[in-house]
Amino acid sequence: MQMARPYRVNRLAGPAFVFCLAVMAWDQARAFGEKPMALHPDYPVVDGHYQLTEDWSLTLDQPVSRRIENGSMVLWRPGFTIWLNVWGNDNDEMIGERADWIIGDASPDAYDVTSQKGDGIVRFSFRLDEDNSSFGYYGYVIVPDGHAQISVYFDSEVELAEAKAIVGSVSYRGE
Repeated sequence: MQMARPYRVNRLAGPAFVFCLAVMAWDQARAFGEKPMALHPDYPVVDGHYQLTEDWSLTLDQPVSRRIENGSMVLWRPGFTIWLNVWGNDNDEMIGERADWIIGDASPDAYDVTSQKGDGIVRFSFRLDEDNSSFGYYGYVIVPDGHAQISVYFDSEVELAEAKAIVGSVSYRGE
């Protein structure tokens, strides 16, 4: 029997990922085309179009568990974790000002950087490898009323397309 690659648990995912054996089983099942195990039974499950707040939403292409941790919304399944924060524009800064400091604060190790500026919206995203044990894809959607910050951590390069799709799906009402 062929074995799947050694599994790396995302150190930033928090206590929900302590069930390492369950995560390994998920990865093993996917490697052999089997049905993966269920999501965490103690948390709500969300899928498809998901309304984060009254104004912000995103689209998920498969079910994930949901929790709030340290003020952030966390959506996860084994090997894939999304951290989300939505910020208001309490200081009445212009969209360009906020975009400049967000883009300026990006890690110098960032790569696959994209920036799109449209009418009343700025999208900024990039990749960053986390401690050589997982991958990260980060995105910001900046509008006049505030911005959404999204971090996606994943253990397999195969998940990059999904991470990009989720970050790209973050939308603000009226956008």
